[in-house]
Amino acid sequence: MTAAERIRQVEERHVGSRQVRILLVEGSSDVEAYGLLLERHRPGSDGKVAVAEAGGKREVCQILGSRPNWFGLLDHDEWTEARAQAELKKHPNLRLLPRYCLESYLINPRELWRALPPAQQSRIQGGEEAFESALLTDLDRYLRHGALWHTVRPLWDVLMGLDFTNALASKYSVNAAQSDDAIKATLAGWQAALDPDKAFGAFQRNLASAQAAPLHERLANWVHGKVYFNQHVCAALNPMLGQGKSVTWRTELFKGLPIAPDLAALFEDILALAR
Repeated sequence: MTAAERIRQVEERHVGSRQVRILLVEGSSDVEAYGLLLERHRPGSDGKVAVAEAGGKREVCQILGSRPNWFGLLDHDEWTEARAQAELKKHPNLRLLPRYCLESYLINPRELWRALPPAQQSRIQGGEEAFESALLTDLDRYLRHGALWHTVRPLWDVLMGLDFTNALASKYSVNAAQSDDAIKATLAGWQAALDPDKAFGAFQRNLASAQAAPLHERLANWVHGKVYFNQHVCAALNPMLGQGKSVTWRTELFKGLPIAPDLAALFEDILALAR
């Protein structure tokens, strides 16, 4: 779906007689979650802000370019700080989640325990201490994965800047294919961007930073929240509280999760813009 088609769809669904401001998020599951969390944080907010799917990061930014009176809310995830600041400068109504992704609010056992009703808490043998231990069992493994993700994902932006793979393998690269020197120069650029020693050194520095961070920061910003929640947290919850799919756990936990201070501050910022 093109940006123009998405804009038309959002306007038909949300704009008209309703005096609401549009908050664009990345995917359809985000629409449900943010709508639920905003309403829990500030009852009646759904009458002021309509949450709508854009389709992804790029689409949110594209649409804000032509609808600057709308708002956008994105996961921070793979964007480098430099990329994040550049996008925020370009789009004044864009906001980034304070944590890696939305699921990062569902992986800290000290926060998650408070999302469980007392009846569920009482079913967990060993109480909160056992709950925390189960949810943190594989943290070191996922911390390495997160540090590697932080290292590798920005390389994709670098490669895109080098026109990978269009430079040599597209319908537009016929002329480039005629010159050995041009081919070698392009390959050399890719090799420099993907220098293994440089990349592995960056991974080691990221891992050291992640391991040295306090527990809350490791879970909020270093672990890939979606992966950790889907693969580990749900697997830990099932034997304690009964089998459930990750999408079911996600919805149920958000219904009871206390709104974290950093998320509350973000919501207040968005609601202030919508006045």
